[in-house]
Amino acid sequence: MKIKLILWGIILILLFTNVFQVSIGSKILSNDTIYDKELFGESFQYFSSINFENNSVIDDLPDSFCWNNVDGKDYTTSAKDQGSIGSCWAFAANAVIESVIEIREGRPDLNPDLSEQYLISCLPIIQEEFNVRPFYWIMDCSEDGNNCNGVVTESCFPYQENLDVPCSDKCSDWENYLIPITNFTYWIPDRSPKENDEIIKSLILESGPVTSLMEATFLWPSWGKIIHN
Repeated sequence: MKIKLILWGIILILLFTNVFQVSIGSKILSNDTIYDKELFGESFQYFSSINFENNSVIDDLPDSFCWNNVDGKDYTTSAKDQGSIGSCWAFAANAVIESVIEIREGRPDLNPDLSEQYLISCLPIIQEEFNVRPFYWIMDCSEDGNNCNGVVTESCFPYQENLDVPCSDKCSDWENYLIPITNFTYWIPDRSPKENDEIIKSLILESGPVTSLMEATFLWPSWGKIIHN
């Protein structure tokens, strides 16, 4: 039984699996435009913390499931090109937030577009920590978290495929384009493959797309040569 995992550029060797509950307060992002909450009603209570005990596994999982085709509707956003720099973590993090916004609002047409360059330039500690906990720093309101919670939109800070762009290059009124999150959780799989698979499938089905990360050793560049020869 395999559920298609939407992981946007993250290789499926799961060491850490994160599920995110997104709240954007009094604003909704649609096609890079921020609208007042009142335009979309009052359904703004998002998921609380998820308990990752074994009993959270769904007993009757479907044979397949994908958030880009739920009753013919696509709750994911389009794939993007990170170019030649090590920024896959930023694209994965934003893709999850964008998708969760659409899922929680029941609006696959929103197509939010968040700024990967903002994460790279304004939260460099994420890169320094080897991308282990990007969502922690997105929420963090200390200097390391750019003194605020959230990510700005792509129009405010377009992607430049450069790890050295200063945070000051973002738009001058960037705080007006900030989309905060209220919570995130992470789960570290143990060494029980079948049980881990069922938990991951359940989390995707219940909460939306997840991100994962892997540790690449010095052998990684030679993976194909070693394994296939």
